[in-house]
Amino acid sequence: MDRVVLTEYWLPAAAAATAVSIGLAAPAHADQQGFLDYIHSQGVPSGYFTTPGADYSNIKVAEMVCDVFDHGGTAADIPFLGYQQNAYRDVLVDGARRFMCPDTLH
Repeated sequence: MDRVVLTEYWLPAAAAATAVSIGLAAPAHADQQGFLDYIHSQGVPSGYFTTPGADYSNIKVAEMVCDVFDHGGTAADIPFLGYQQNAYRDVLVDGARRFMCPDTLH
């Protein structure tokens, strides 16, 4: 009987607690506003072709850059970013690593 209680109640609870603790162990903090402030200070516009909302696209580029570095890639592995963003490629990559995924700088 004791073995049944252990299996039916305690083990699932332990598994759930482990899953929650793993979920809470987030990677280094991504600072989106710091990233945007940095790239704007370096001349990257917040809109391309007078289209507002390019910062959403810039954030997505930063997330992609972080993904490449998080999986062992290098700057050479980052694909073409698009005509407007590619003009600011080095600034976007540098800003992404500094503010969105600083753990990739080690």
